[in-house]
Amino acid sequence: MNLVKRGKVAVIPGSIFNIGGEGYIRISYASSMDVLHEAVRRIGTFLENY
Repeated sequence: MNLVKRGKVAVIPGSIFNIGGEGYIRISYASSMDVLHEAVRRIGTFLENY
């Protein structure tokens, strides 16, 4: 997955959980706010460059 390799953000494909999750990603929020803010920043940067 490009987001993991290029954005350095670990995500899980939504399809692992159910067929309705196809085309989505799953993100854990079990972390500090600082880590979550950094992850959102990285996702935004990835999307701008994708």
